[in-house]
Amino acid sequence: MSRHQKACGPSKASSNVSLPTNNIPDLFQKQSISEIDTSDSITEDDVKDAVLDFFIAGNIPFNQADSPHFQKLISMIRVKGKRLIINRKNVRGRLTLRASQAKQDLINELAANSSRCSLALDGWTSRLNNSYMGMTLVAHKSIF
Repeated sequence: MSRHQKACGPSKASSNVSLPTNNIPDLFQKQSISEIDTSDSITEDDVKDAVLDFFIAGNIPFNQADSPHFQKLISMIRVKGKRLIINRKNVRGRLTLRASQAKQDLINELAANSSRCSLALDGWTSRLNNSYMGMTLVAHKSIF
């Protein structure tokens, strides 16, 4: 690594990239809190929304929020010096809140729409007992 740094040093030094140390263990040292960007712009709601997005995107059961390993991870996160409390109940509550907001947004959008629309719903169960629901929403231009 030292030989590589000597050979490539001048070209790297002209850029704004800092070169690593010559000591490999130094690359794996923990950063001090002062080196980490502790932006005050991140709120507790932002973190809880990100956790909900993680659970939804990974199709992870909400009861995993009560796992000791997840709780240990969450206990490491501080927002404005305050410890977060995230469990299955408040993750589920956040999903309920987000669903009701999405429902109200859809109602407002459809109410403001001057065209007509058709809504078709279908639900079924597969042979493996998986439940499915299909939904089709078609907007028609009003001819009147």
